[in-house]
Amino acid sequence: MNRQLRQHLPFRWLSWLTFSYFRLRGADVARSAVLYPSVQLNRYPKNIQIGPEVIVKSWARLTTCNASAKIRVGERSTIGEQNLFYASCSIEIGNDVMFGPRVYIVDSSHSIDSVDVPMNRQPDMGSPVTIGDDCWIGAHAAILAGVTIGRGSVVGAGAVVVGDIEPFSVVGGVPAKVLKSRV
Repeated sequence: MNRQLRQHLPFRWLSWLTFSYFRLRGADVARSAVLYPSVQLNRYPKNIQIGPEVIVKSWARLTTCNASAKIRVGERSTIGEQNLFYASCSIEIGNDVMFGPRVYIVDSSHSIDSVDVPMNRQPDMGSPVTIGDDCWIGAHAAILAGVTIGRGSVVGAGAVVVGDIEPFSVVGGVPAKVLKSRV
């Protein structure tokens, strides 16, 4: 693990207590992962997989909202403070991905097809979210259902990603648009 990053981590024993608690609840958390004590793995923690050397910072919440939903975080990724990942289907995060604070990822939405039925009673429509290896997601970004972000891409702070992003792209804005290519 990066030495500079390691020196800013909370006391190792606190991380071990958090790790142990989630392992007891069924989460698949690698031994070398660091979870700050305020992290929440909600509803179905057994459907959450956190890879080796992952760091999940303060007040991050990873929620699988049903028994078939999955969240997987690849190796050496860093989940920023107050990130919210909400899976009805699947959220797949590659290796070496960096998240700024307050990033929001959701893989579902309510149907709005019928005006005769209240929206909160209409069915969820879910579609998996995939983030490739070596991506950087800026602070306050929102990534919505059905999005695939290609390897090596950068999502600017405050961007709302509603469509797929090609590998090695830099995107920003609402909705997110390609600003340039990294290659």
